[in-house]
Amino acid sequence: MAEGSTGSPARGQSSAPPPPSGGLSTGFIVVAVLLAFAGADVFATFKGAEQHTDAVTSAPVDPHSLGGKYRGGFAHVRNAISQRFPECQVVGSNYPPSPVAVVGAKLVNVATWTTLALTHAGDSMVRAFGLAQAPDFVTNLQANKMGSTMGAWFLGNTLSQNMLNTGAFEVYYDGETIFSKIRSGRLPSMPEIMTGLEEAIDRRRELESAPAAAELPVP
Repeated sequence: MAEGSTGSPARGQSSAPPPPSGGLSTGFIVVAVLLAFAGADVFATFKGAEQHTDAVTSAPVDPHSLGGKYRGGFAHVRNAISQRFPECQVVGSNYPPSPVAVVGAKLVNVATWTTLALTHAGDSMVRAFGLAQAPDFVTNLQANKMGSTMGAWFLGNTLSQNMLNTGAFEVYYDGETIFSKIRSGRLPSMPEIMTGLEEAIDRRRELESAPAAAELPVP
């Protein structure tokens, strides 16, 4: 009597999940929407900064405004002007950076957040784009998540702040430039500011006290 061999049933091999279809994946659509919003934000920032720069260049918002980035120097100059010219109201404001610098700082922020997203969610983003393997730079970022996060955050903030730093110390009176650090490349001295303000105030008073020119009839 032949004895039949009893074998264990064959086990099915687990197959890898099928690659995503050729259509647009949800992750790709989400990233495209985020990039569209970032582009719109950069464009709006560029236009707003350009208009704000034109407004400040044409005339200060306040006729007795003193703008500067050096807060300690501004406080010292403000106190000195208030004592010497008590009728003047000193107002400080931040000098706006150029539109190119504002857009550059925005792009740096976008790159910083993109790097952070790739560091902590690079695998999900790679699968969302339908890639079989993550690029080498994504793998390197994820190999040291703490170092990549700190490096991207520190480097991004440093670059963004340096782009937005104008180094301006501008003094205006009644729309007239008393001193400009951007043009001269140096900080002003106190006698220089006081002399310029005194001359500007005298010119203003002469214009206000001068009688209006009589209008002669044209024959």
